[in-house]
Amino acid sequence: MTPGHYPLSHNPFDFIAWPEDTGVVLVLDSCIIQDLGLALFEWSSDITQVDCLYDNTPWEPVRDVSPWAVWLSGPDDPALRHFVEHEAANEAGYLLFTPLSYPQFSRWMRQRIQIERAPEAVELVRISHPALAREIIGDHLIRTGPEGAIQQMVLPDRTTGQWHHLALKTDTTPPDLDQTVSLSPGLFEAFSRFNVRRADLMIWDGLDEPTRKALGGPALPKAWPELCRLSAEAGKAGKNDIRQRTQYLRQCCSQEAMADQRP
Repeated sequence: MTPGHYPLSHNPFDFIAWPEDTGVVLVLDSCIIQDLGLALFEWSSDITQVDCLYDNTPWEPVRDVSPWAVWLSGPDDPALRHFVEHEAANEAGYLLFTPLSYPQFSRWMRQRIQIERAPEAVELVRISHPALAREIIGDHLIRTGPEGAIQQMVLPDRTTGQWHHLALKTDTTPPDLDQTVSLSPGLFEAFSRFNVRRADLMIWDGLDEPTRKALGGPALPKAWPELCRLSAEAGKAGKNDIRQRTQYLRQCCSQEAMADQRP
């Protein structure tokens, strides 16, 4: 993957050319955006191609947490504009560039909404979150045809305050022909990294201003490396839940502040 980085406060298409020969799809996370189906039509009344990915699957009864895919009309699309202004900073979705047709893309994405952890033990995958999608889609951790289904990804990252623009290499590995996607070592590691990152962000959201400043903030991008270091240190010390790790961070920051005040 070849990355480009742009300020999260801007529309990424201020820096990236709108493609002429591929579709641009906004994938949205309804775990973050409440009542997403209704919200979409409040963002724009001109949406014509939109897909709730749990529809027409066994997961339709829990469609309230389904990923949604919205095909955009251009860089000034009202849905994109709303996403950039109100949702991107919360990592509530991301953009995919695809040569696939609307039905082909829907089938391709539905092959990435669940995995089988063990025989007959199926779990949903939060493919709508950009941090997880970057690994699963960007690193081809689930291999199903056709080749070149996704050419580029544009993902918001609150830990850096940037958009990450990735040009994907074509996966030449033969696709999995089995309809069931099993939990591979690569997927297991991706889920583990995602869970650690999510926990560290939850810790950050619960910190007060002095602690954030002690970590290098108050802005998250400046504090993030030290927060991750201390959180990992807390884990090695046996502090396994978020509350314990938060207390550990506060204690470390308080001790450092007291040390700085000594003559």
